[in-house]
This record gives sequence, C-alpha cells and structure tokens, in this order.
Amino acid sequence: KLIPFCVIQVNFDAGAPFIQSLTSMRSTLTAEQLTITDNGNGDTTISWAAIPTAFPAPWRPPRADLIGDVSSLVPTCDTTTPNTVRVKTRNSASSLVDQPFVVEIF
Repeated sequence: KLIPFCVIQVNFDAGAPFIQSLTSMRSTLTAEQLTITDNGNGDTTISWAAIPTAFPAPWRPPRADLIGDVSSLVPTCDTTTPNTVRVKTRNSASSLVDQPFVVEIF
C-alpha cells in the first residue's frame, strides 16, 4: 500500500473553492502556500507551482473522492500541467457541479 504525501480537503463558499484542511508528510507545508483556482462549476485546480520542490516526484496519479452523502459520479483528476492537480466533480446527470472533495497526492 502507498501512503499519500499530501491530503487536501476542498470545500466551497458561494461557489468559491477553498482549502478546508491539508495534511502532509512535510510539516512545513501549509494551505496558504498552495493556489486554488475556480475554473468554473465543478472544475477546480490546486497548484504548488510557486513551491515546486515542496512536493516529491509523483509515485502514482492523484486520487479524488467526494465528501458527504451525495449521488454523483466519481471525480476525475488531471495532472497534465506540472505541479498541479485539476479535479472535476459531476452530479449523477454528468453535469459539472461544485461538490466538496478530498484529493490525495502521492
């Protein structure tokens, strides 16, 4: 089994994403060091481009899960841009919607 380097919980306030909690193997890493971008409904990017050496090289793709009791599709993660993870969340009709999620970065 592989333990994630970092676990980030994202929530929304009036449609604006924010980092609700961050747990990391690096004790000096804080949520304020990351940039969170709202790309539209159900589309959120988390970036650590300003501190690229704070994260190790990835061992495997990140994994995202929804928080709460929701009837939705599994969120997707995109890591094509270095030092970022883009998470998309969809409802059961496959429409992009803002939903709280947690992402594990390995």
